[in-house]
Amino acid sequence: MSRCNYRVEYDAIILAGGRARRLGGVDKPLIEIRGVTLLETALAAAGGANSTVVVGPERPGLRDVTWVLEEPPGSGPVGALAAGMGSGSAPLVAVLAADLAFVTRSAVERLAAAVGDTDGAIAVDGSGRDQYLLAVYRRTSLQNSMDALPSTTGAPLATVAGALRLVRIRDDAAGTDCDTWDDVAGARRRSEEERVFEEWVDELCEALSVDPTEVDVDGLLDLSREVAHGIERRAAPVTTYLAGVAVGAGGDLEEVMAKITGLLGDRG
Repeated sequence: MSRCNYRVEYDAIILAGGRARRLGGVDKPLIEIRGVTLLETALAAAGGANSTVVVGPERPGLRDVTWVLEEPPGSGPVGALAAGMGSGSAPLVAVLAADLAFVTRSAVERLAAAVGDTDGAIAVDGSGRDQYLLAVYRRTSLQNSMDALPSTTGAPLATVAGALRLVRIRDDAAGTDCDTWDDVAGARRRSEEERVFEEWVDELCEALSVDPTEVDVDGLLDLSREVAHGIERRAAPVTTYLAGVAVGAGGDLEEVMAKITGLLGDRG
């Protein structure tokens, strides 16, 4: 139901290793939410990448993916990143954990578009925490920061990212990582709510004779959240309605959304 608004070249590194101790050692990336594994969700979110490398044990049935392992095994997220950086050549690198239940391609490409002349853009969850594993980094900046470490083994990712100039983008999906079975149960409940929402949007499109492929649902939701957070909550539905009026009058949805985002930036 969504289209991609941004076309910025990037490669993707998906971290799919780890021992999932709090999940009893289960292969966490293969946990399913509504019949889709967490790894498949991450791969779909990275669908706009020039190349995708997955750092972790190879899982069968996945195409167009390069598989690598960190050395030594279990060396942590920075060690995994170092292994993944050997693939691809795009100036930007999207870095995703393979346990985000609701990450989307729209969210990744929004981050990529926000990098500009900085060192990267990272998602910030609803509690204000930086999510370094839902981010797009400038390749050279990330590599230089890792090269400055005495060792990547066991190094905190916050240390690497903390040395960079980063744009921070609020994203509620950033806090939906599945580290425990309670997290998984919560994600499955939310997924059912998503199913109801998607069915409602489809019904609306049919009733209003709107082509659902022409509706950037993810982008509109992102825009609504930005307005609610940057202006105030009541501004969100009014802004979305006015965007629809503008499109109905012949405006291009992407251009309308870009203008609104620009207004938000001017106020910030």
